[in-house]
Amino acid sequence: YQRRVHGDCHPMTTPRSKPRHDERPAAKRARRAAATSEKPAKAPLPFARSVVADGEEPPCSFEHGGNLFSWLIHPITPEIFFRDYWEKKPLLIKRQQSNYYSTVFTSLDLNSALENHDVQYTVNLDITNYVNGKRVTLNPVGRALASRVWDSYQSGCSVRLLNPHQYCDSVSRLAGYLQEYFGNMVGANVYLTPPAAQGFAPHYDDVEVFMLQTEGAKHWRIYEPFPGEELPRTSSKNFD
Repeated sequence: YQRRVHGDCHPMTTPRSKPRHDERPAAKRARRAAATSEKPAKAPLPFARSVVADGEEPPCSFEHGGNLFSWLIHPITPEIFFRDYWEKKPLLIKRQQSNYYSTVFTSLDLNSALENHDVQYTVNLDITNYVNGKRVTLNPVGRALASRVWDSYQSGCSVRLLNPHQYCDSVSRLAGYLQEYFGNMVGANVYLTPPAAQGFAPHYDDVEVFMLQTEGAKHWRIYEPFPGEELPRTSSKNFD
């Protein structure tokens, strides 16, 4: 899709795919299917947190990735997504199910990562704020202890976990299968921001972004891309 300038990024995981201007295998397959069929989407099975049980054969990565992607964008079908939205325009999906993505990551997972792993400020986690048109990073030095991170959150700062797949199996599996499906690198960040706060300046990225609201609510502002920068190869500066 045409990457839009957006204002803030909050509680979600974001599988991110580096842009490439040739059509990926999944897109080619979806476009061919879209030419012959647009059947209503069946409700896919929810994404399960558990790993494959001992002794079970893991599913085909590409096939399972396709199933997970169908779940990710349900009720939109992959055929319609690739035909009408991919690198063309943003897609907003609303559901009457606030816990739809809760199996991916929650604030409890964040707390578990902080308590059980050596999460380091700057390397693995950022504390940020955006006040009076300026974004600032407020990282101390050393390990991000749970008590200090939650104190920062309570004081109005955003928390960004840069590599949640290292601490949460469900994020690792989701990103891994999507990587097989898209034939491209996929990563994830997690953002948590207190109410009535903003952690990042308006900007655009040089990657395709899927934003999953796993908890709470967030107001977004999305702007039209600048002329000639519809599919930028580098991320933007922070805008006012």
